Amino acid sequence: TYHFALIGEEVDHDYWRLVGEGAQATEEQYDVKVEYQGPRRSNPEEQLKLVDMAIKSKVDGIIVQALKENFEEMINKAVEEGIPVITVDTDAPNSLRSAYIGTDNYAAGQLAGRTLVEDTNGTAKVGIITGSFGNAHHKLRVEGFKDIVEKEEGIEIAAIEESQITRVMAEEKAYTMLTEHSDITA
Repeated sequence: TYHFALIGEEVDHDYWRLVGEGAQATEEQYDVKVEYQGPRRSNPEEQLKLVDMAIKSKVDGIIVQALKENFEEMINKAVEEGIPVITVDTDAPNSLRSAYIGTDNYAAGQLAGRTLVEDTNGTAKVGIITGSFGNAHHKLRVEGFKDIVEKEEGIEIAAIEESQITRVMAEEKAYTMLTEHSDITA
């Protein structure tokens, strides 16, 4: 039986809960053990500690979301110790990881931008709330979105804020944004 470590961004988030449940559902089917771990709330430093613990435990493989550039060093350490690593959701393309499984976040941002242009007939004042300015996948989504909408003369981005990946902060930022820019339409 192989023993894999799956280290998500935050175990209390609906998305990551589904990822963990899906991975664990394959245990019997493939005769593997998937140990799903992660911080309760998004915390890259805690994730790195969990990756280090998985390496020290000599798991057979690691699946991890690579939230920051410093994940590359830990991924490379695992691979150099003979533990293959797959990145999910957020990639570390310059690391020694075996593969990346996830969304092309830049293309996802472009898709959102094209959808906004279509839905508003190219006329909107936009407020953007992203999860975190520091997360690579969030940056790519915003970048892809901006690259599409900035080509449209009738679309203006009024503000960009981060929610720190919490619903409460997203609501607060939206309220403040709409208060400061009452003409936001999207």
